[in-house]
Amino acid sequence: MGIRMDVDLEKGTILRTDLPENAKWLGGRALADSILLQEVPPTCHPLGPRSLLVFAPGLFAGTSMPTASRLSASGKSPLTGGIKESNVGGMAGMSLAQLGIGAVVIRGMSPGGCLKLLLLRHRSAELIDVPELHRLGNYQTVEILKKRFGDKVVILSMDPCGEMKMAAATIAVTDTNGRPCRHAGRGGLGAVMGSKGLKAVVIDPEEAQLRR
Repeated sequence: MGIRMDVDLEKGTILRTDLPENAKWLGGRALADSILLQEVPPTCHPLGPRSLLVFAPGLFAGTSMPTASRLSASGKSPLTGGIKESNVGGMAGMSLAQLGIGAVVIRGMSPGGCLKLLLLRHRSAELIDVPELHRLGNYQTVEILKKRFGDKVVILSMDPCGEMKMAAATIAVTDTNGRPCRHAGRGGLGAVMGSKGLKAVVIDPEEAQLRR
């Protein structure tokens, strides 16, 4: 689980690198917060272009260890102005870890407010325009994306509250039955996701492997 995915929505680029040696034994909140402390200016606005949103599975996510596969979503909170980590269950933490991904770092803002989707697969990643998902709720969004990418995908999404940058907006994560009913509910990180124009992250678990 040593891969870092840097996604720049403004430039439309995705950079895949190895985590630095001093971060390989970090995971979840520790890894996400260390990235924020190093790379986010302390005075930047939580919903501004220099703010980051980081998704990081726990250090033992993707293994058979019970309750280890939770996901940390971290960023500057629009409610407090400080760093906030919101921990969430569902399948995203396990799926990212089984793809070898230790952190997904979202930066910049989609030009013109165009909604984007991040698709992560075992050997590829891409940004896709999804204007058809504008102002759709999490359940509608997931239904459409499963029809497009298959029933087995794992999805993180934000609803109209996130799109409107409401300060208490959440990020939904699909559970074992594919329902977006797990939420990173603290800190208003759905608003951070919305400020960047990222409607959803779709993780395709095909070829993913159980970590040992």
